[in-house]
Amino acid sequence: ASNHDGGRIKIGPDGMLYPGWWAKYGTYGGAVAITNPDTGKTDLIENPLGKQSVCAVAVNNDFIFAGTGLEGNGLADKPKSIPQFGMLDRQSHKVIFQQPLGKSSVQRILCDAKTGKIIVQVDNQLKIFDPQSKTFADLKTPMSVAGMDGRGDGVLWAGGNDALVRISLADGKSETFKAPAKIDHLCVDQRGRVFFSSGAELYRFDPDARR
Repeated sequence: ASNHDGGRIKIGPDGMLYPGWWAKYGTYGGAVAITNPDTGKTDLIENPLGKQSVCAVAVNNDFIFAGTGLEGNGLADKPKSIPQFGMLDRQSHKVIFQQPLGKSSVQRILCDAKTGKIIVQVDNQLKIFDPQSKTFADLKTPMSVAGMDGRGDGVLWAGGNDALVRISLADGKSETFKAPAKIDHLCVDQRGRVFFSSGAELYRFDPDARR
């Protein structure tokens, strides 16, 4: 097996590491791994949503959220398949909810601690998932989303093309900033600073510096 770059390693409330994985080369499938960083012991939840690569993972106190993609390790996209989004019980690892979502991949999942909302990036668009009602709602942005991130404080940052957007998850209000170049990837640190890349160039945007 190999780590899926889109899966990103998340740290759960239990201190464990939760990355998404591809199956071995030449095979369709994937897994959510749960690794103890102190001992290195790893448990696998293999093919939790079917034989597709797990390319997005997020964790809160109760659930593991996972999203899949159609690409295989060394293989073309799996034919006649649809990416999946699922919610697993964090203790039993049983699938509580599963739904087809998108056309190519669920790219990233983020749990916002302040609002309890789950934000899903799929096919370069954003959706909000409600774990209680198990429903999705579109989160509109002025551009195709290349990356999104937040630090769990009720604020989501999204970037794409040459725009950076700050979204309040409580009321959906947003503010758009022009970026100096096309945004390829984006992340937010614990101080609230936004880092984004364009090709080989790395930029930093500090919202507090504007005040």
